[in-house]
Amino acid sequence: MRRFLALLCLTVASPTWANASGATYHCNFGKYGSIIIDTRSPDASISINGRRREAQSGSYFYQTRDGEEVVMFGPDMRYWEYKGVRDMHCSRRSNGKPSR
Repeated sequence: MRRFLALLCLTVASPTWANASGATYHCNFGKYGSIIIDTRSPDASISINGRRREAQSGSYFYQTRDGEEVVMFGPDMRYWEYKGVRDMHCSRRSNGKPSR
């Protein structure tokens, strides 16, 4: 019985320890300025003009939760596009796994 309880505790507790890793992309979209896309799930976000907004991922895009802003990306996130402006040279920073 004790082994079962210990296993149950580890199984239930592990999702809180398993904070997702991801990458942050800093892109320059010309007249729209710099946009930062943080791809960590479930805390993904898009920062436009210094305003950070929660985001969700889709197939080849991230959009704000309210659906007002959409940033698309190409295969392997090699390029990003916002309102028809493409940045092929976004800087990428790996967020790694946060400590517990």
